[in-house]
Amino acid sequence: LNYRKRHDLLPGLVEFLRMHELDERLVTKALGARDFARRETFPSAKKSSLEKDFGSALREIFNVGGEGARDVNFLEYKSEIIKVESVFADVLEEFNTKVEHHNVRRSLWWMRPVCAVVRYGAVERYEM
Repeated sequence: LNYRKRHDLLPGLVEFLRMHELDERLVTKALGARDFARRETFPSAKKSSLEKDFGSALREIFNVGGEGARDVNFLEYKSEIIKVESVFADVLEEFNTKVEHHNVRRSLWWMRPVCAVVRYGAVERYEM
């Protein structure tokens, strides 16, 4: 959900960048990274990698200098995206804690036979 919100904020940011005639390469890179990240729907290492690429494209946009970087709309988009990423980081930490708990439980000696029968495997941590 938080990824989707971050993805949905990009069109407004792109419109702002085009209005101020900032580097079109940044716009293309961010849109491409967002599209690739949206296609991968299930949490996985690939999704994590794609979201990292999208995040780095956003950081490049935020590091753009000039008049545009002081614009109120730009600062609002930046603030909103940073807030969404902060909330997601908290949710991600909770998820990873639960994954670690799950993996410890399934590795207990008395759970191994049950896990083997029902194919109850280990879960990978999700990194942002």
